[in-house]
Amino acid sequence: MECTCTTSGKTSIIVPQPSQNVLLSLLNPETAERIYPHLHLVPMELGQVLYEPGDTMKNVFFPIDCIVSLLYVMESGASAEISVVGKEGMVCSGQQKPDKVLDSFSAFAGGKPLLYACGLTQL
Repeated sequence: MECTCTTSGKTSIIVPQPSQNVLLSLLNPETAERIYPHLHLVPMELGQVLYEPGDTMKNVFFPIDCIVSLLYVMESGASAEISVVGKEGMVCSGQQKPDKVLDSFSAFAGGKPLLYACGLTQL
C-alpha cells in the first residue's frame, strides 16, 4: 500500500513502514525480523470502530499516522474518551477494555488513516 502526497505541485509516493510506529521502531533486529512479516497495513475510515463490547480481540494494532480513541459509553448513550493512542503505542487486548475503540484522526489530509495489525496468535 502506498500514499500519494502532493506538495508545491510535486507528487511523492510514500510507502508506510512499520518503523513509523515508535514501539515497532524500538524492536531489536531479531525481534523485528520475527514480527514484521506478520504485520499487514490496514487502511481505516475516520470513525471506524476497531472493536466493541463483547468482541474478542484478534489483532494488535500499531497506529502509523492516526490517533485511536478508547471510549467509555454510558447507559444514556453518551460517550467519554478515556484514552488516545498514537504512533507511540499500540492497542491490544491486554489493555483495560473500554466500551469502544475507534479511529478518530488522520495525519494525512484527505488520506485514509493507517494502522499495522498483527494477529495475537502470531506474536
